[in-house]
Formats: sequence, structure tokens, C-alpha cells
Amino acid sequence: MSRKSQLIALTVIGIITLGVGLGCNPTVPPDDNTDPDQNTDTNGIPDDGTNPPAGDLPDYTTDGAPPAGGQPTERLQSADLTYLGAFRLPDDFNWGARGMSYYPAGDDGAGSLLVTGFELLQDPEHPGESCWDPEWDCQAYFGEVSIPAPQVQANWEDLPQATLLRPMATFDNGLASTVHREYLFVSDIEYVTARGTQTSDKLYGSLVLWYAEGVAGEDTFPTVWFSSMDGSAARGMFHVGPEQTPYHGRKVGSYLFT
Repeated sequence: MSRKSQLIALTVIGIITLGVGLGCNPTVPPDDNTDPDQNTDTNGIPDDGTNPPAGDLPDYTTDGAPPAGGQPTERLQSADLTYLGAFRLPDDFNWGARGMSYYPAGDDGAGSLLVTGFELLQDPEHPGESCWDPEWDCQAYFGEVSIPAPQVQANWEDLPQATLLRPMATFDNGLASTVHREYLFVSDIEYVTARGTQTSDKLYGSLVLWYAEGVAGEDTFPTVWFSSMDGSAARGMFHVGPEQTPYHGRKVGSYLFT
């Protein structure tokens, strides 16, 4: 599949799933420099008051779940999705756009998409290259684009193209490079309204470390950070769950969902 075909496919996924919420209640670190691990619940997950008590979690043995081997009826099914068409991203996202998030207030309230830029960490002085030189200032990038009305077209070149609403910006302040500089992909981005003690909305980013066996061995690694909406004041890196199986960075890295 060509890179532009991949971009189209990713955009289609974004259009199809706009407005689909996958319910969860993540714990969110505060804005200040308080150690998020100071207060933890019985599962070892940082607790800032947003975690539900254990008794509030669904009991899949009694809450209407099917017998072992069955399929829970509350899962998203293919019949729940309707293909609306697609649109193209600007060329700024070539070899990128692995992650996207819907931003309701974007584009003057019309709604926009926040999309990850180049798939690897990148130094703006060396575009399109992996971060192999330790002297380079390599960071994760994102851009905001408009959402044109999707169309169904046989030729992808006839699809409408989104507009880049503001220049590409960094949103990790170099934090992702502390995990590894070269062998990781900037995998996803997610807009999340202020939670817990936070006083403003945030952008969350995630990464996945490819060839982890070679550069990290058996060791786990953090996968998540967050920043202000303009990409500044980044904090992280955060490990999802306890630093043990099944929460190894290879298993929890990559995608983010609200």
C-alpha cells in the first residue's frame, strides 16, 4: 500500500469513528510536579480522586456477559459503523499521521483534527530522517487540520483535502527521546478535557518502541506524556499501570482512547 493510500485509510478511520467514545476512567497526573506515584490505589495505579472504587468496576461474570467464549453485546460491531467517505491530509503529513484526535473547539468551533506529524522523532533541521545523531534536537510533532465534508471517490486524487490550520508544533519537549531517540514511533495523540486537579485541557501523546528486544531488552518502558494544548509544558514520561506483566510497554504502547 502506498503512503498516500495509508493516509487515506487512516483518515477514513478517523471520520468513521468521530464521536465514538470508548468508556474508561483513566487516572490523570496533576499539573504540578507532584510525584503521581505518591498516592496509589490497590492496583498500583496513581489515584488523584478520578479512579472509581473497585466496587464500581463492572463484574463481567455477573453483569450480563455471555458465557466464556461468547461475545459481549456491548462491543462495537461492524454493523454499528457507516462509511461516510474520506478526505486527504496535506503533504505535511507524509510518512506520518499515525494518530489523530477530534478537537471540538478547533477551527473556530467547527471542530478539527489533531494529527501526529512525522512518524519518528524529528529535528526540523533534518526533515524526514530518524533521530540517529545524539546532537540533534528531536521531538514529537503534531498539526491541526480542518475537516472537509468526506466524499466517496474512486480516485483518491479527487478527494477533498484538509487544510493545515496552524504550523506543525512539538508537544513532548524532548521527553519521548528519553525512552529512545531512533527506534520509536510517535503513535497517537488525544485531546482530553481537564481531569482531577488539572486546570486546563491537555494533549496526550503515546509512543511505541519498535525492536524493543534489541534496544530495551526485557525491560519495560514508559509510553505516555501530556502537554498544554499548544504543545508547551510537557510532562512525562508515564508508565501505564505497574511496571510488570501485563503492563509492559510493548503491550500498552501505541494507541490512546478517551
